[in-house]
Amino acid sequence: MCSIATDPEITESTLMQDSEVSENVLAQLRSLGVRLAIDDFGREHSSLSYLKRLPADILKIDQSFVKGLGEDPRDTTIVEAMISLPTHSGLRPGQKV
Repeated sequence: MCSIATDPEITESTLMQDSEVSENVLAQLRSLGVRLAIDDFGREHSSLSYLKRLPADILKIDQSFVKGLGEDPRDTTIVEAMISLPTHSGLRPGQKV
C-alpha cells in the first residue's frame, strides 16, 4: 500500500465549485484511508453546513483572520470560535507550515 507523507489539502473555494461532486470524491478518498484538510476556511463561501457534510479531518483557518490575532479583538473572537468548531465536531484545527 502506498503511503502519503502529508494530508491532501483542498481549498474551500474549490470544494464549493461543485459541492456535491466534491462531497462524493472526498468520501471516496476518505474510504481509502486518506486524511483530508479543508484549507483557507473562512475566505469565501464559508457555511457551517459544509463542516457537517464534508468528510474532512483538518480545518485550516484562512490567514486573513490569523494575521489580526492579538491586534483585532474581532479576529481573535472569530478564530477562537473556528478552533472550537473542529474540536467539538471531530475535526482538528490545522495550521500552515
